[in-house]
Amino acid sequence: LWSTLCVLISLFSDRIHLRITIDIQIPSRYPTLRIAMSLEGSHEQQEEVSNSAEPPPAADGEAVDPNPLMDAQAAMEAMKLSPQEEDNATTQESNDDEWQAAPTKNSKKRRNKQRNKQQNSSSFSPQWSSPPIMVEPIPPTPQTTNFSPFMILLIGLPGSGKSTFSNLLLQAMPYKFARVNQDQLGSRKKCIHAANQALDENKCIILDRCNFDAAQRQTWFDLAKKRKIPVYGLTLQVSKQLCIQRCQSRGAHETIASKDAAKVVNIVSRGYKLPSKEEQGQFRSYLTLVNSSMLDDAVIQFLNQNE
Repeated sequence: LWSTLCVLISLFSDRIHLRITIDIQIPSRYPTLRIAMSLEGSHEQQEEVSNSAEPPPAADGEAVDPNPLMDAQAAMEAMKLSPQEEDNATTQESNDDEWQAAPTKNSKKRRNKQRNKQQNSSSFSPQWSSPPIMVEPIPPTPQTTNFSPFMILLIGLPGSGKSTFSNLLLQAMPYKFARVNQDQLGSRKKCIHAANQALDENKCIILDRCNFDAAQRQTWFDLAKKRKIPVYGLTLQVSKQLCIQRCQSRGAHETIASKDAAKVVNIVSRGYKLPSKEEQGQFRSYLTLVNSSMLDDAVIQFLNQNE
């Protein structure tokens, strides 16, 4: 453990001063020990040594040695650790090395593998793992046909389940609901025309579009205001990864091919902005659906909604 052994021999005229300075440097978990031994010297030189290293105060009744001597072997013996302390120190040193060490290639691989595992696990959303509710056609009766037209404005990324929700309502009560889908119709102008036509037939409109920002949604607020009907807002909050998986797995789609699913979803997500609190004030009610159960509840709610 000795790193330096310095022997300084100074010769002054007829006197010989021999001063041995031993610097013991050991790992950072131990303090550095410095041992000074003065064998012979002038009074002035001895005074210099005693001033540079003042002895510790003595206990009551104990004599003070102005120049305590300690040989190297005794010093090392005094610094020895017990086996348990040595193990603890070794463990602490290894932990410190791990903390300060630069990441190795293998550690980077492990972190990347863990990150990919987390991303893959996040792409599966247990909240949306349940299949949608099964609905049976509800025959028209005086009670089920007693409603006033309203608008359901859906908000969500491609693959978030907007068409699934729309088709459930349409399947159960085709005489009450009309689905307005731009993927099928091809343009917003045609969607506005189809919506007006459905309102003329006293039907409720389901706007099956992404409606991803305030400007897109304002078109439908203006139409609702003109036709004097309430607007219900529904956001389908589904992870982007799951939306991409759904778009890739579904069959022939009007506008999105399986190979282009990731690209289209990513493009839409860049401009995707949920309604602000001010904008939410234009809805009669606004809900964010975060799981399959909430979607099922929303289907039942609108099947029974009269105005």
